Amino acid sequence: MNMALELFRDPTEASTQKQSDIDWLLNQGITIDAIASPWAVHAARVVFDDRGGYLPCPGVGEFAFVFAVIDCGTIIDAAAWQPKTGKIATRLGFGGMLGEGQVGRDEIGTTGRPLPVWRDPVGWLKAGRCGVVIAEPDLAAHRLAGIVISGEDHKHGRELRKRLRLPSPMIVSPHGNSNSYLRAVA
Repeated sequence: MNMALELFRDPTEASTQKQSDIDWLLNQGITIDAIASPWAVHAARVVFDDRGGYLPCPGVGEFAFVFAVIDCGTIIDAAAWQPKTGKIATRLGFGGMLGEGQVGRDEIGTTGRPLPVWRDPVGWLKAGRCGVVIAEPDLAAHRLAGIVISGEDHKHGRELRKRLRLPSPMIVSPHGNSNSYLRAVA
């Protein structure tokens, strides 16, 4: 059973959309098709936790929109985004980005045009879910390694460069003791 898919069947994970939630998205210039397909945007009450994730918290949590994180046509995680604060996080920690399945598909970001990276889900939805939104920077950095990306503007490009850093490998000297680690120079 796909655990991530079950998140979208769990009534505590996402509540029924209110018309006002849909109206807010429409007023941002987002189409109904982008809101509803391939998996509808949900609304929920959530709490963002210390690990960088979120937990559903019906009735008392903070309002957030919840999105399916899809890769290879399968829901691998859910991501909650709070428009008021800009916070975005995944539920299970498996997915790094909204739109993750687009990385490298149809030559986007490889030999074709750069993969668009949006600051938040509004830009991504307005673009018809073309491109990605970073939810978990460490996972996204690994997934985007070697991919040509474009931010929304120069400032966003600089922000992405800072957020999407891969950790340097730990190098052990073959003739030193087991405690002699050298940090690779990036």
